[in-house]
Parts: sequence; C-alpha cells; structure tokens
Amino acid sequence: MTNAKIAELRSAWESHAARGDHAAAYSLEQEIDALERQAKREAVQQQAEAAESRRIAAVTAAKAEIEKIERHRVARAELEKVVAELETATAAVNAAMGRLPKAWTPCRISYPTGETFSDPAQQEAYNEALGDYRYEKFEPLRLRLRLPAVQDILADRARGCWDIISTADSRF
Repeated sequence: MTNAKIAELRSAWESHAARGDHAAAYSLEQEIDALERQAKREAVQQQAEAAESRRIAAVTAAKAEIEKIERHRVARAELEKVVAELETATAAVNAAMGRLPKAWTPCRISYPTGETFSDPAQQEAYNEALGDYRYEKFEPLRLRLRLPAVQDILADRARGCWDIISTADSRF
C-alpha cells in the first residue's frame, strides 16, 4: 500500500513540478521522503520480526528435541533393565539346558524294566519281593510336547531379538 501511495505522490509531484508549482511539489517531495523512510522502517521491522519468528521456531524445535532426548534416556534405561534381566534369565535357561542331558541320562538308565523269569518260583519270589512297588505306574513325562514348545518359544524370541539387534546396531 505504501509503494502505491508513493507512486501516486510521485505522479502528482511531476505534475506540480511541470506546472511550476514549486511549493506544492516541495510539500509532496517531503511527504514522499517521509513515506519512503516509513517503508524502509517497516521493511527492517518485518525482517526483524521474521528473524525473531525463525529464532522462536528454532527454540521450539530445540525444546521438542530435548524432550525427545529425555524420553529416549528413560526408554533406554528401561531397555537396559530388560536386557540385564534377559541376560540373567538366559544364564538360568542356559544352566538348565546344560543340566537337562545330565538329568536325562540317570532317569533313562534307572527306568524299571520289570524282570520276567522263566522259572515260575523265581518269578513269584521276585513279585513278592517287589510288594507294593510291583504295580508302580509313572505319569508320562510328555517331553515330546513340553521341550519342543520350549524350543519354539526360544527360537521365536531369538528371531525377535535378532530384529532388535539389527535395528539397534545400525541406528543407535
């Protein structure tokens, strides 16, 4: 708007100067100078306001980044706790898996076979000596169901761990 007003006043100034109306031309020239100074002040003020606006945007972005950093610190501390817990649990699982074959061998070897003798007297003596243990029944261990389930869970979790490891090592 100011530039349009200045252009209009310049046109009027040229008209007055051409007619020789120097007093009116001088007055218009003073008004034009004042408007030009005002336009320059407004331009400087707009630049300052734009710079301040950019500075405020940068400070706001920095505050948001600080909040992200703080959230990441908290999340990272929680992850460290979970990883430490997982390492402890892994040591326990590893120890239990190491004890599994050692526990299986005596269990397998000690399983009663129930001797059968061809001599009836010998078989009767054997059965009497067994007494109440003769009809001992053991619940099935169902290892075909239980241990593969453990292995499947461990394998599935290991795949999930691998995804996390791949992302974490490449990004963090």
